[in-house]
Amino acid sequence: MVGQGYDVCSTMAGKIGGVHKIIAEKYPKAHFYHCASHGRNLVVNDLNTLSEVINAFGTTKEGISFFQGSTQRKVLVGNLQKLCESCWSEKHKFIRKFNDMFLEIVEALAILHKEGDCETRQKAWQLYCTLTSPTFIVTLKVIAKYSAKLEPVTNILQSVNINLLEDSEHIQGIVKMLLDDRENAEAEFEMLMKSAESSYSALRIDVTGIRQLRVVAQQMHRSNHPSVSVTEYYRKSLFIPYLDSLVQSLQERFTEENKASFEIFCLHPKVMKSQSDLDMKRIIENIKRFYGDLLDNFTEEARTWISMWKRDKVTEGDIAELSLTDLLDKAKFLPAVASALKIALSLPATTCSVERSFRYLITTVTFL
Repeated sequence: MVGQGYDVCSTMAGKIGGVHKIIAEKYPKAHFYHCASHGRNLVVNDLNTLSEVINAFGTTKEGISFFQGSTQRKVLVGNLQKLCESCWSEKHKFIRKFNDMFLEIVEALAILHKEGDCETRQKAWQLYCTLTSPTFIVTLKVIAKYSAKLEPVTNILQSVNINLLEDSEHIQGIVKMLLDDRENAEAEFEMLMKSAESSYSALRIDVTGIRQLRVVAQQMHRSNHPSVSVTEYYRKSLFIPYLDSLVQSLQERFTEENKASFEIFCLHPKVMKSQSDLDMKRIIENIKRFYGDLLDNFTEEARTWISMWKRDKVTEGDIAELSLTDLLDKAKFLPAVASALKIALSLPATTCSVERSFRYLITTVTFL
């Protein structure tokens, strides 16, 4: 046994009495890998520490429920994307779709608070006032932008053929992108504010009347950043804390605790050809040290494996198409390399496929 993967449920992943600990005591090489998809979902949940984000998510969910509660209301906006807490990619799609239809939703609320029944008018007016507030509009623009960026990554992390090296590279790419935006916060947020101001104009809201909140000596219940403009206030109080929270959560949820095990994926020719001889020598030593007697005679066989592919005239495009399963046949005369490839194939990046099969089984049994 060389790997075990769960979500963060303490019964399974607990370091003291969890299944993770019990298995690790018997199989020391069975390192624990936190499900990448669960980790990504928890990153979104971590953003609930920002009150503006909490309120924005709550308001959008309330707005969708309001329109779906009546056929008459639904006709005005069509079939809106509903938030599904158990389907992770839907969280990003939900906020992106809401932002795309924001003007239509607000216009529908303006109609309903004049033409609906008593209950509808009251609820529509409350939602209209909340959705047209500057804080909500700016928050929606911020989280919609990064939801659109994170959505495809979330979908990739739920695929059946992703490996831990690709998983790590994706997460590091996201963190780098967020840090770049954090460094260029002024320019990045300026574009978001222009988008927000465009929404103000479309809704016939007087932009000049929007002011930053008053700064006081002591304030514990809202942002209290000194600023000379509305843009600067929201950049300091919302945009930068949002990016900082995303970066911190990603770095905490996706630590490099098992980084040494990722290097076994460097046996793929696509990776080997991009590494120097010195780097590959270090990687081979690390793999041998990490997996020990599981890979007998690995050092010499790995050198033969590298030499074989460096002499091969296969194109980079063809190499990129090769999966680890394809490589097993080519490594049949190098048993230690073949064993290493099998280990790479078995390391759990996510538990999505397993959970889908369990869910399908439960559904089938219930149905029968």
